[in-house]
Amino acid sequence: MNKTVADTIVSVIIPVYKSANSLRRCLDSVLAQSRCRLEVILTDDGSPDGSGAICDEYAARDERVRVIHKENGGVSSARNAGLDIAQGDYITFVDSDDYILPGMYESMLSLLDSSEKNIAGCGFNRDNGGRLAPYIKEDVSLSINPSEAVQGLLTNRYYTGSTWAKLFPARCLSGLRFDEKLRHYEDYLFCYEAMKRAGGMVFNSRAYYCYCDNPDSAARAAFNPKMMGIIDVSEYMLSDILKEFPELRRDAMSFFMRNNLICAARMAREGYADKDARERVRENVVSNMPGYLFSGAAAGYKLNALMLTLGWQALEKRLR
Repeated sequence: MNKTVADTIVSVIIPVYKSANSLRRCLDSVLAQSRCRLEVILTDDGSPDGSGAICDEYAARDERVRVIHKENGGVSSARNAGLDIAQGDYITFVDSDDYILPGMYESMLSLLDSSEKNIAGCGFNRDNGGRLAPYIKEDVSLSINPSEAVQGLLTNRYYTGSTWAKLFPARCLSGLRFDEKLRHYEDYLFCYEAMKRAGGMVFNSRAYYCYCDNPDSAARAAFNPKMMGIIDVSEYMLSDILKEFPELRRDAMSFFMRNNLICAARMAREGYADKDARERVRENVVSNMPGYLFSGAAAGYKLNALMLTLGWQALEKRLR
């Protein structure tokens, strides 16, 4: 980096909605970060539970905090509002249900070299009632090119498609925004597009980010039409990767099939009956079956795929 860690500004964008019970913990953990300069952008997305007042309270007592109050538009809209005003050298995201451990940003910035075009990533914990379980238990350090970074995104081996636990160079995000029509996998799409623009990625598996499972999250809701966004993103990424990173064909196809089969399993278990959605997912699976059967995919996914080729009743019977 051309700047020292102490001189580097990190913009932390935190969408806020119905998080009055967790927001103080989140903000205290972010504002306690040392060495780097912080710009903390809180986007109150029309929250009805008093979260907006907590945002204003923190802004009044800490000049590093900026607050946006807006009508409810969803997490992508909230993140985009933060991106529109962010002034940092690097940009990152934190969910208001979560928190981070001391030294996170200092550690991530120390991984970066003078190019200022790499994305930096770190490991994360799952917080199970206060007990922290790291996603990656091994000690891993990586310095990888864009193709390898995208491969990691497709396989989830060391990191996921979440935008938290990553530092994005601001210059690589110019004009890039979250797709506000999506309610699922919008973060995967954003990360993919950022990785295409970046010079590469540096990653250390030390777990600084703490992810807290939220029973009211969109991922826990019953399957609904908005969840077809997973298929939209998977189809786009497969098509684009075959053009931009043809060497990742196998991983991209596995990612595509896995996401279709995840949706299929939920449809089958929950009795989701939309005919067009079911046919779209089944066609995606059936048309790519020959290569998938000989891939390294887990046996359970392959068996679900075989059942789906026989029809929805066969898959539903297997999953009962």
